Amino acid sequence: MKTKLISIYEIYLQLLTKLQSPLLLILRLYWGWQFFVTGRAHLANLNQTTEFFQTLNIPMPHVNAIMAGSTECVGGLLLLLGLGSRIITVPLVAPWS
Repeated sequence: MKTKLISIYEIYLQLLTKLQSPLLLILRLYWGWQFFVTGRAHLANLNQTTEFFQTLNIPMPHVNAIMAGSTECVGGLLLLLGLGSRIITVPLVAPWS
């Protein structure tokens, strides 16, 4: 019984190992696209984004709206392409962005 459970567990681990790369690819593509679309919307509606940032009392709301939109747009594209994925995720998920 114990050896059968161990063999089932080993098959399970092999399956998960084979599915890890496609899953990570799908997640990277999804998040990259979402960041790109959000950043593009922020840049396309810059006045509304600036007004929203003003309601949050963010200093220099127009500059911060441009920076946030640009970071999301460019970072999303880089994430989609897989270029600098580990580096670009820091400004994308940072609480100050």
